[in-house]
Formats: sequence, structure tokens, C-alpha cells
Amino acid sequence: LSEEFGRNPNLMLAIPAEGTRGHTEHWKSGFYRIAQQAGVPINLAFVDSSRREAGFGPSFIPSGDIGADMDIVREFYADKRGIHPERRTEPRLREELTAGEAS
Repeated sequence: LSEEFGRNPNLMLAIPAEGTRGHTEHWKSGFYRIAQQAGVPINLAFVDSSRREAGFGPSFIPSGDIGADMDIVREFYADKRGIHPERRTEPRLREELTAGEAS
């Protein structure tokens, strides 16, 4: 995918954050790795069923500091509620946990 972004500057890729069928302990990191390798921004968006709203939030280029980058994500999604709020997973990547254990 990162090579395809290099060939096609108009390419967009949408990955829904709550793309799993149940609660998990962390988000999958593919969206972050793809954006970082391709040098493209992550654009946050939402569908909030409790307020019946949808929209877009901030965009950022992954810095490589996973914790700081995910703090941006956590702050944006803190007050958003999906269709199944009981399945919500805190925006956290497994890599954040392993990075914290290494320090």
C-alpha cells in the first residue's frame, strides 16, 4: 500500500476504527504503519450514534512517537460513542504497551 500511495497521490484509504465484532484490548496498528511508511496523514473521522452526528477531526502525519500520536487520537475520540458503545475499545495500540514495557 505504501508503494501505491507513491504511485497515486490521489489515493485515499478508509479504515473504520471499530471494525471488529467485539471488545478488544487494543486497536490494530495497520492504519498507523501504512500511514507512516507511505508518509501520508492520518485523518480522523467519526460517526457518533448518541448525538446522531458524523464528521471529521484533525489530520496528522505519524511522527514515530506512537504514544504521542495516539494521544491525539484518544483526545479526539474521548467523547464519541459508536453504535455499540459496550464494545468500545480505548484507542491504544499493542505497540504502545510493548514500548512502555521496554523503558
